[in-house]
Amino acid sequence: MGVALRERLSRLYELEDTPGRIASMEGVRGLAVLLVFGVHVHSLFGVELAHDSVLFRVSQLAGVMGNAGVDLFFALSGYLIYGKLIRKPAGYGAFVARRVRRIYPAFLAVLAIYLALHFTWFPLPQFPRGPAAGLYLLQNIALLPGLFEIPPVFAVAWSLSYEMFFYATIPLLIWITGMRRWTPALRALFFLLWTAAYLGLNMRWPAWTIAAIALAPFAHVRMILFVAGILVKEIQSAGIRGNRWSEGAAMVLIGLCCAGYVALGWNPWLAANLRTAPAKAVMLSIGFAPCLFHCFAYQGILNSLFSWTPLRWMGNMSYSYYLLHGLSLNGLNLVFRHWMPAAVLTQGMFLGLVCMGLAVTVVVSSVLFAWVEKPLSLRTRRASFIS
Repeated sequence: MGVALRERLSRLYELEDTPGRIASMEGVRGLAVLLVFGVHVHSLFGVELAHDSVLFRVSQLAGVMGNAGVDLFFALSGYLIYGKLIRKPAGYGAFVARRVRRIYPAFLAVLAIYLALHFTWFPLPQFPRGPAAGLYLLQNIALLPGLFEIPPVFAVAWSLSYEMFFYATIPLLIWITGMRRWTPALRALFFLLWTAAYLGLNMRWPAWTIAAIALAPFAHVRMILFVAGILVKEIQSAGIRGNRWSEGAAMVLIGLCCAGYVALGWNPWLAANLRTAPAKAVMLSIGFAPCLFHCFAYQGILNSLFSWTPLRWMGNMSYSYYLLHGLSLNGLNLVFRHWMPAAVLTQGMFLGLVCMGLAVTVVVSSVLFAWVEKPLSLRTRRASFIS
């Protein structure tokens, strides 16, 4: 990479160096969004490969494991947001306003793109007609899909409702309980007991309805991934230190948990006989927590790996990429099918589409990052809660 090109890319993708910045966290975000990329690549292209081919199995693995990318984002939010709130008080209104400023500019820009496509060339099947359309749009702007059984305008937007719910409730929980005065061990025990109770309720009452509004508060088990990040912060607060042996154990553990996660997605017997959503959430929580701890708090293999500059750059624009990569891949698929409508997807074609898809999604998402997210959400003020 030439010096001039590297400098241009650095100006685009590097963020301001703020107090408490963790370079390896940026790389973890990059991994998370690449995992999500794998889900959509498999659903659009991988499923058309011969099902007895090795490449189909690899694509299928990426499709199954890629769903964990969203859970990894939740764990990162738990670590970062909780860590800053527990360290010092913050005005509730100002805190929520900062989170709104972080989430909404890029989200509204992408929502506008989908609406423009809906009202011109590509009507969205989930978009209602008539007076209900206005209410549906307001529900999406309010980020209700995900918490409620409302289809989002674009698929990945459901997870933003989880994020906003966490942002709205965690400062209140900290204030009401006065947990800043607690020891790290007591806070960790509180969240572990809360998680156990929540999982127990999920096993007993997976969903319920209030006033004809489909609401499933105990079905949102992926929210326990926020707790995984919180526990990482409390382990650090307790002064626990990692070493090369504990890091090795953490890497073995994440490997085992990922294998179990994939088995739950692949094995029909397990899917039929276990509550797979809670089991997956627990497995990922157990696997993510020690790896994130070593990634952030120990200068070892994981910290070095996730501090790799290209992966960090991917992580810095990960929110824009997360919002826009699905639309970009669908556009690529439309072009491919326009030029080769009867083509049987070969392994060579698939690999070419994967490479092209990665390039297209990075370029398109970089435009959103440079024009919307970075100037409106990241570069305004050096506010410690902007992440």
